Formats: sequence, structure tokens, C-alpha cells
Amino acid sequence: MNTPNLWQLSGNAAERYERVLVPAIFAPWAADLVALAKLRPGERVLDVACGTGVVARLAAERVGPAGHIVGLDLNEGMLEVARSQPIPAGAAAVAWVQSSALAMRVADASFDVVLCQQGIQFFPDRPQALREMIRVLVPSGRVLASVWEGPTPYTTAMWNAVERHVGADAAATLRKSRAIEDPKALQDLMMQVGFRDVKIVCRRRTARLPAVDDFILRHFAEGAVGEDSPWPDLTVDEIAEKLDGAIGPPRIIDMLLRLGPYGDGFGRRPDGLTLACVQAAAHGIDLGPLQPRLREIINTESGVIELAPPTMIDDLARLRRHMAQPGSSMVLIGRRDLRCSNSFMHNLPALVKGRDRCTLQISRQDAARIGLSDGGSACITSRVGSVVAPVEVSEDLMPGVVSLPHGWGHDDEAARLTVAKAHAGVNTNVLTDDRAYDVASGTAVLFGTPVTVAPAG
Repeated sequence: MNTPNLWQLSGNAAERYERVLVPAIFAPWAADLVALAKLRPGERVLDVACGTGVVARLAAERVGPAGHIVGLDLNEGMLEVARSQPIPAGAAAVAWVQSSALAMRVADASFDVVLCQQGIQFFPDRPQALREMIRVLVPSGRVLASVWEGPTPYTTAMWNAVERHVGADAAATLRKSRAIEDPKALQDLMMQVGFRDVKIVCRRRTARLPAVDDFILRHFAEGAVGEDSPWPDLTVDEIAEKLDGAIGPPRIIDMLLRLGPYGDGFGRRPDGLTLACVQAAAHGIDLGPLQPRLREIINTESGVIELAPPTMIDDLARLRRHMAQPGSSMVLIGRRDLRCSNSFMHNLPALVKGRDRCTLQISRQDAARIGLSDGGSACITSRVGSVVAPVEVSEDLMPGVVSLPHGWGHDDEAARLTVAKAHAGVNTNVLTDDRAYDVASGTAVLFGTPVTVAPAG
């Protein structure tokens, strides 16, 4: 992965990954991968895309104190958690290395075995990553890698839910985990880059996750406890136990109230807030005058709101050069309309009646240059997709910029919003380039997508 910011986890996301996802999903598969490797005492093992280190720790037990293990990952947040986990007694020492899989910071021919659990599908240049594995292996070495084999009903339902409630970009990232659907294609790729005797082994395993409601509660709780909590001794298990008996959003609301600045801390502040006491207060609860909290919530190293951080200032020279380059295409931006600022509003008859609001707005100058007329149709094309939308000539846009509204495109076969489906509009996500990222921050580019516009045939 050659865009480091793209795969860096912030906050305690890596800790939640280790506490929630590793035991439920990744640890059982890690045991299978290490068993297939048939590691021998004293062997040198590299774990590529090691995450929080579950494979590396298991391998360390197999090779013993005479062996050597290196866990390599691009994500420093994952490695910090890996370093914090205990290594079993009698196991090999583990060195944790922050590095891209495309240019590993390890010596040639320095490992007997390379392991990679659920990493290959995320590498932007898979052949290069595989060639790197060959480079670091001794001539008689072996590679064992595991990838998910295509989507399942569970993952498809999860992706669709994330896309509806979080966004298309988050769903697209999750879908990459199942990007390799054809085992034969992976086998052919490994042979092409120089591997010999490539074998594909298909395994099936049933993962038994906690009840969905408990799983979500614990996920929220993982983000609420820890060193920054007013009660550092409070654990997720204690929260789950004391909230037992309720389900759904009320349980989460109760937890957030009790963990908040006026909460009871699950019994640690007996006169503090709980959902029950709020519901019992028919006329509200007076918490006193508002208290200043700005210094408390600003988490910059300087302790102030940094309006010109070095990351942005250092990028200005590149940005000026980029802006000075003549552009050959137009730029697409989004917009929201007062009557349809969110997708659910498109299913309300009173809000979608009248003129079409899912239109391509374009300046009068550009419309005349391209040959578009108000009320006609235009084809908008980006590097990754194309849509056709009705034209609305507007005085609100400068030449070189066009605009499509966000949140439309209800013509999917699975759509169940009857009114919205009759006013489908076009989905601007079709045009969003999955390779376009802001250089300074690594954030996906959602607005300002380069497009070409032409009359629809």
C-alpha cells in the first residue's frame, strides 16, 4: 500500500479491532493458516500485513525461542497494539516493522516462511507485493496466504447496511476484503510472478458471532472506556452486565448518559444521570450553568485550534503548481436541495412533486459551448463511470464547474422506496473516482471530480 494515510487507523480503532474482531473472526483462521505452514523450530518467519499480530504470535509459539518472527504492517496504529500484546512463554521474540508490502524494509533471502492473512486483496499492486515476498525468501522458502473467497450473504448484507447508513466510500473499503473471487486467478498470478508449486486449499468455517444487539453495544463500549475515561477502571464486561435486560437504542443511550460528564459512572457517582432518572423527570433536570469545555475537547498537541497546521502549509507549493496547470476537463461538485437534502425525503410525495430536482446544473457559457439546452439531457463521464441527467442552465455556477445533487439513484433493483423509485434520479457515486485522494490528508476526493460533459445521444 503506497498511500500510508489511506490505511492508518486513528483513536482506539486498532484496539477495538483486536478486542472484538480478532477473537470472533481472525483468530480461528490464523490458527488454520499457521497449521498449514507446518512451521519447524528455529525457522525465520515474516508475517506480512500482520495487523495486531495474531498470526505472528501463533507462529512465534511454533518456531520456539530459537526462531525469529517479524510482523510487518503499513498501519502504525495496528503495530502499536501488536507491541502491547504479550508473547507466550517459550515463544520466539517478535520484531514489529512499519513498512509497505510493496517495498518491505527487510533484507533479501532472510526468511524461511512468509505468512499473509487477509492482506493480498488490499494491496494496490498485487504482483509487486508477491515479488517482494519472493525477494525476502530463501530459495527453498514457502509462502502461505489466505484470502476470503468472494462475498457471502452476511458480508453482502453488511456492505449494503454500511452503504445506506455510513456512505459509499466506507462500503467500498469493506468490499475490498472480498475482492478476490476466483482462486484460479490468484494461482495464475502467483505463477506469473515466479512462484512454483502453487496450491489452492479451500476451507469453510462457521463463525458464531454474539447476538447483534450485544455485538453493537460492546462495539460502542470499546470506544468509551480506557485511559481517557473519567473511570479508567470501568470495563466493557461491567457495562454489559449492568445494562443487561434492555435491548436496542435505549440501552446504548443509557450507557452514553452514564458515561457522560453528568453520568453515574455505573454506580461510581450515585447521584449522576441514568436513562431511568431522565425518563422519570417529567419536567426536565437542571444541570446548572453551562460549563466551558473547549480546552477539554481540543486534542491538538498545541492545545489550540490549529488553523494553519504544517501538513497543510507544507502542501501549498504543490497545490499552487497543480492549480496553475491548465485543465482539459470540467469539475463536478455536489449540492443539496432544501426539499430533498437526504435520500429518505425522496420517498415523501409532497417533497418530490413538481419540477425535477436531480439535474445537472451548468453555466450558460459552458452550455452554449458544449451544445446543451435547458431541459435537455447530458452525459457526464468520469474515469470510472458515466450517467445521463437532465440539464439545468444556471447562473449560480462558474464556467468549468458542473453540479449534480447528492443522494439520488433509486433505480436499483433492490430498492424498496416506491415513491423514490418513481423519481430515481442519478447516483453521483457512480462518478466518484476510487483512486483519487487528497495528497496532504489521504482523504477520499468526493467533490471536484474531473468529468467530461457532452449531449446525451
